[in-house]
Amino acid sequence: MTENYLSFKHYPIKSANADFDTSRRKRFKVTTINWTFATENGKQGRDKVHKNAYDMTLDELVEWIRDTDEVAEDIINIEGMDKT
Repeated sequence: MTENYLSFKHYPIKSANADFDTSRRKRFKVTTINWTFATENGKQGRDKVHKNAYDMTLDELVEWIRDTDEVAEDIINIEGMDKT
């Protein structure tokens, strides 16, 4: 997994704690494709699937990825959202 590192450096603990606290509050829009076929008007078609958008924190995203490991839903985009 180390071949995926973009950078590595030593970092002051105060800065690390501040970044960690900020990251726990930040929200993300996570867009997925759920590969189960869509049902419209009571009939299941094979020409449409579900495109979902979720609003979650980074912790929620990591937990969601772990919990949906065997679900037919794939992440196609993750965007940071402005704080409101």
